[in-house]
Amino acid sequence: AGVDNLWSNAANWSAGIPNVDTAKVTVYSDLTVDSSVTVAQIKMSNNADSDDSVTITATNSSVLTITGVGVTQPIQNNNSGGSFIFNLPVVFDSSEDAVELLQLNSGADQQITFSSSLTLNDELTVRGTNKLHDFNLTGSLLGAGNLKFGDKVQANFGANYDGSAH
Repeated sequence: AGVDNLWSNAANWSAGIPNVDTAKVTVYSDLTVDSSVTVAQIKMSNNADSDDSVTITATNSSVLTITGVGVTQPIQNNNSGGSFIFNLPVVFDSSEDAVELLQLNSGADQQITFSSSLTLNDELTVRGTNKLHDFNLTGSLLGAGNLKFGDKVQANFGANYDGSAH
């Protein structure tokens, strides 16, 4: 409803601006993170009103931190055939000891792309459902956490991929 797609605009959210480590966020269209935020989970909707491709970008050098608090799938793409693009620095910093998943939850071709940087402070497993999906890293992989690839996922490393600091 806020029309400007800014994270900081309360009119863009159904229950207030999410910025706590237990917040669960469902995204339907492009979004601009205009100040650093922390959430437990971010997922792309499977609703018919959701865009086929959703890009999250940043202004002001903003960072998206995902904690996984209270969830086992802190990052999800639920849109059949959808493309979920993180065009900003993303930090995965789980406070839980559970196995955390980046999940592609559909029978159609899906993809998740990290085009800026992905920092893993804890282990993250990427897994797909029903068929092979694409996990794209076209920026930097940082941090000390392990990145594991599970069933039904194809890892693609772009021309600008840099894993030298991981």
